[in-house]
Amino acid sequence: MAAARVPAPKIEAAQLRHWKLIEQFQRVLDEVSPQHPPHRSEHDPRRTLHQRDYFSLFLLGLFNPVITSMRGLCQASRLQRTQRFLGILPVSLGSFSEAQSLFDARLLQAVLERLVADLPAEPGPGGVDLSALRVVDSTLWYVLPRMDWATWRSQYKDQRAVRLHIKYRLADGLPAGGLPSNGVLCERKALRHQLKAGEFYIGDRNYGMNYRYLEELESAGCGFLMRLRQNHVKVETLQELPLSQGDIQVGVCRDELVMLGERALCKRGPFRLVVVDRPDMEEPVWLVSNQTAQQLSAGELAGLYRRRWEVEGFFRWLKCLLPCRHWFAESENGVAIQIYAALICALLLTRRLGRRPSKRMLEMLAFHQMQTASEEELAEALRLEVQRATRVRKPRYGSLQNWKPSR
Repeated sequence: MAAARVPAPKIEAAQLRHWKLIEQFQRVLDEVSPQHPPHRSEHDPRRTLHQRDYFSLFLLGLFNPVITSMRGLCQASRLQRTQRFLGILPVSLGSFSEAQSLFDARLLQAVLERLVADLPAEPGPGGVDLSALRVVDSTLWYVLPRMDWATWRSQYKDQRAVRLHIKYRLADGLPAGGLPSNGVLCERKALRHQLKAGEFYIGDRNYGMNYRYLEELESAGCGFLMRLRQNHVKVETLQELPLSQGDIQVGVCRDELVMLGERALCKRGPFRLVVVDRPDMEEPVWLVSNQTAQQLSAGELAGLYRRRWEVEGFFRWLKCLLPCRHWFAESENGVAIQIYAALICALLLTRRLGRRPSKRMLEMLAFHQMQTASEEELAEALRLEVQRATRVRKPRYGSLQNWKPSR
């Protein structure tokens, strides 16, 4: 005998929060919308769910973990408080499902870029703008078997996944851009679609294995620091650069100007090669960059690459604390809308709190919105969160002496 279906708990208006952040999103959305032509049905008098309403509902669902499904979003749209703050009418399941094929995810991409452009610049070592440093990487979300467009590979069975190619700001831990795709899209091709002159990219060996691609980055006016696959690299040394005592202390053993490639007609460069090696490391780390010794020392380049691992913590936070594991839409465009909305949600939350909120902090914000926690308790929780964030801690991966890069 089949078990009786348990009805989903009813969503109350007091459980919903972060209205001001959604209003901030709507203001930026209204500013960038004129540059993106809407769907032809947007001006149909019979339409009651417009793109502004649709995107705002996505943000509402991401900011409020109590909303776990498309049905929950539609239920929340019937609350008077939701209608008053978002300026929407009640939304049906059919209208919400249909909208994923009507409204373009690139509009949310423009909103994200506009929010990032408003962030202040921060000077760094050697005159490098810290806000221009970007760690480039990608992560996967596995999706439902019926989402055939996301077929990634076949190992005993078809595997379907969505890949997010991200540009992560080292200055403040915020997402500076992203490109959702199926799992097949190469990371180098994805970055080619996101290149912006003046940015400085830090990437792993997948980005450094194509030497012509490195020249493309330099021609586009971008700085880069990529790791090389030293087992296959062919190097022609043009000039050996002197090492300072600080470079040697962090493990730098080579700093050279080199040409990369085996054949004479296929050599690329000149590039800067920095090799980090210590007796307690499993293997040396070969780094290639287009920065001169006057711009960044070898030790500073090694330190920047070591910080590349911060993006892994961001991926973990994005997947665990933002409810992206349930897809409100299943088409390629609909999934891209949810991923861009999640990145915007992460950026707005971090800007409001001054840092990425932990799981405990999100719970306290929820308790305060439901009037379970008082203003004093929320203020005390914020104080402890700031104190914990500013406390001197050991680096996540230990000192460079104990740095053991993955193979």
